[in-house]
Amino acid sequence: MKKLLLSLLIGFTCISLYAQEETSYSSTFHSSIFQKDYALMFVDRDLGSFLMEIINVEDITNPVYLTFNRSDFQYFYNSLVKVKEKLVEWERIAKKNKVTDYEKEIDVDFPAAIIVYKEDGELISALTLLTPVFKANDWGYAVSFGGFGYSTDLDHCIKYLFSFNQYDLNNFLKEINPKRVENNLAKKSRTDSLFK
Repeated sequence: MKKLLLSLLIGFTCISLYAQEETSYSSTFHSSIFQKDYALMFVDRDLGSFLMEIINVEDITNPVYLTFNRSDFQYFYNSLVKVKEKLVEWERIAKKNKVTDYEKEIDVDFPAAIIVYKEDGELISALTLLTPVFKANDWGYAVSFGGFGYSTDLDHCIKYLFSFNQYDLNNFLKEINPKRVENNLAKKSRTDSLFK
């Protein structure tokens, strides 16, 4: 029964991605880890959901979509700020102690989100809680995000979807600052209303 309800919830969310009135705007940020540019698309939907799309500009066929309840976007942002604080602290400790081969999960809660992405050519849609993992390697220090999701057909371990070093995470947080996003969506909505 739970799998059926979860399947219906995910299916409804995915269908509603394209069926609602929406206001959107886009932004970009550069990943110094991967030396790639990413486009961010923010979509405010009229049924109280909020979509953030992360697209590798060099490979637009594999976007990652995160859909939150509208009220959870600030929660998501605040969780990322906590992760950044822990990344700064643990990076300092790792450098001081010359740690270069270590991984540990960062104990920060994230809101539930519907995530959609491609893996091995297959489209995966899952209800998930993102899990941040601190990584110390020869090339540096970063936090990677993955998680365990409940998809429509099976329980699915989500691969690492994106990684940030301190510099990248700071830039990402600037781009997704809720006040900035709200202001840009409101401005776009006002402009759209001029052209009815």
